[in-house]
Amino acid sequence: MYKNLVRAFISLQVLLVISCSTTNSIKDGKTAFDRKQFQVAGTLLEKEYNKADTRVKKGKIAWFAGLSFKYIGEPEKSIKWFKIAYDNQNGVEALKEYAFALKQTEKYKDAESTFKNLGQEIGSPFEYRKEITACQSAAKWLELKDDNSYKINLLPFNTPQNEYSPLVGPNGEIYFSADKLTNNKKEKYNWTGRSFSDIYVLKNMDSNPESINGEINTPNNEGTLTINKAGDQIIFTRCFSIDKSDQYCKLMQTDLKDGSWTIAH
Repeated sequence: MYKNLVRAFISLQVLLVISCSTTNSIKDGKTAFDRKQFQVAGTLLEKEYNKADTRVKKGKIAWFAGLSFKYIGEPEKSIKWFKIAYDNQNGVEALKEYAFALKQTEKYKDAESTFKNLGQEIGSPFEYRKEITACQSAAKWLELKDDNSYKINLLPFNTPQNEYSPLVGPNGEIYFSADKLTNNKKEKYNWTGRSFSDIYVLKNMDSNPESINGEINTPNNEGTLTINKAGDQIIFTRCFSIDKSDQYCKLMQTDLKDGSWTIAH
């Protein structure tokens, strides 16, 4: 059973499996980027860009700024920086990231044009024909969206924070992770600049999400779980530091006893 739980857990698209980092003497954007403190990196790189005195330096700084905003899920901001990076001699990779950022933000006409330019730039006009076709199709779908019989709606318990990694439990309850600001979360996650995550449970669609009971949520970063068929064992990710240095993620197990989840180990 334990092996099946781990196998199921690995199949999830896990956000938290990459190491968390604390702010240890971070003074420049590139160091913050290398430490995966992408929100910190983006802020520092924006300031450094204004001080750069050559196109090459500007292009390099803009490249890492674009990647930083990409990694914290802000593609709208990354568009600007990837374009600047390409315009300042940072190569076709910057143009490629620019094209995909345009596509991700549903700027399909601009993305189509950029993918065509990218193909010409690398000397292979048909290299990105699938992406071009996808942009053309998506642009047509956008024009027809009001006539679409399928609608995607936000569930009512969503908030401005990140809710992710949903899992339906054996009794129909929904478990998910969220980086809501709570009393027990006093430290920010420097990857995103937001709170560390907790695990929540929604018992039914007529209720409000609640922090999962017992000893699972702590001041550390908890998220992305799997639960067995019996509903009495959970494996989840917790990111923490033993010596107040970098924080790394571990798989934790907790068991349901007398209606409450035990201390994870």
